[in-house]
Amino acid sequence: MNWAKKIDQRMPFALKLAGAFIAIIMIGIIVVYILLQGTMVATFQDYSNQTSIIHAQGMAPFFAYYFEQNGNWQEVEKLLTAMNSAHGPLGEHLVLADATGEVLGPYDSQYFGQVLAPTLLNRGAPIMLGGRRVGTLFAALGVSTPPLLEISFLNAIQRSILLAGVAAAGIALIIGFLIIRQMTRPLRQLSSATREITAGKWEHQVEIHSKDVIGQLGKDFNTMAQKLHRSEALRQRMIADIAHELRTPLTVLQGNLQGLREGVFEPEPKFFSSLHDECVLLSRLVNDLRDLSLAEAGELYLNSQLQSIEPLIDRALKHLHPLFEQQRISLCREIEVELPPLFVDSDRVVQILINLLSNALRYTPAGGKITIRAECMSQSVQVSILDTGLGIRKEDLSNVFERFWRADSSRDRKSGGSGLGLAIIKNLIEAHGGAIWVNSEEGIGTCFTFSLPIKGS
Repeated sequence: MNWAKKIDQRMPFALKLAGAFIAIIMIGIIVVYILLQGTMVATFQDYSNQTSIIHAQGMAPFFAYYFEQNGNWQEVEKLLTAMNSAHGPLGEHLVLADATGEVLGPYDSQYFGQVLAPTLLNRGAPIMLGGRRVGTLFAALGVSTPPLLEISFLNAIQRSILLAGVAAAGIALIIGFLIIRQMTRPLRQLSSATREITAGKWEHQVEIHSKDVIGQLGKDFNTMAQKLHRSEALRQRMIADIAHELRTPLTVLQGNLQGLREGVFEPEPKFFSSLHDECVLLSRLVNDLRDLSLAEAGELYLNSQLQSIEPLIDRALKHLHPLFEQQRISLCREIEVELPPLFVDSDRVVQILINLLSNALRYTPAGGKITIRAECMSQSVQVSILDTGLGIRKEDLSNVFERFWRADSSRDRKSGGSGLGLAIIKNLIEAHGGAIWVNSEEGIGTCFTFSLPIKGS
């Protein structure tokens, strides 16, 4: 059956659909034809039997008179033959049985000389004389000559059914062709759009003309194409940003080392301190990129344990306490009492808190205030870090968690960070099953909030 499989693989979808449509039509016509034919033949046979009985009942008094005049059924076969001949081949043929059920005539009846069963006798018209049954008369019972008029009528009906079926099939095929064409048009457009996307034309979109499942498919395709386009743009921008971020410290290192080799710079402690700072920046950037790639790939290892969030907040604040004093920024703690324990990686959560607090410190002017708040929600613990800093523009809020994005593009990487911190934070929180979001207003401040699920919720 390999050849059938190959034909099926090479056959166009529209042709397969048309073939299935034609097969359904043909099966429907055959089933309807068989059912109608059986019903029609049975109904017509009942009608014919009833007509024959009525005809026999009409002739029964004549044969009763014949029996009364002759006292028996002698020579009645001749009478039957003469009467049947007079009606011709298309008329009702009469068959007579005596009181015992024996068929007396005509000779061409297949029942001639036989004794009919009571069930068959009940189908005839009784011939009554003096209150007793002297015989039974049938119309067209077991006649060897076929009823040509009935056969002709049935054949005409069958031809009409076939012609009607063929006409209905033709109309259905025309309508089916239009439906198939309407169905396959958006599929062809999707196929063409897929080739365009494969060729790198990410902006290509398909036209949507309906709201059915095909229209939904087109809508989903357009959404997918837009996300692919955005992902490709982010990938290209990320490569460019990484190259830019690496170029600056490498250029500084290369220039300073070249100057040292050529004797332009003296090997002083201050000089080596500058080189060390650049190496630290490079190391931090590489580590951030590594953490981000592992988090986005879902391969970041988490050493999760059951513990409270409050000591983790204390660890982060202790680490940043000198910066709060140095920048003269006040700290406000609003930690809810007896928070439920969380199943988290303590080091990663401290990393999240330090990043968010450092970000708040970076953009909060001297004399400002930072508030850290932790409270229990229905199924999670929610932590918020509010500052009274510069705030973020409304149009930039959707970009804060993207790689290499900075609220102030004029800041260098020393003052503004590598631009990977918030992207790493988002992935770390999502790796714990939580979520993070931001609210901000220019000139008033920014609030970063993240939630971590309570174990068992």
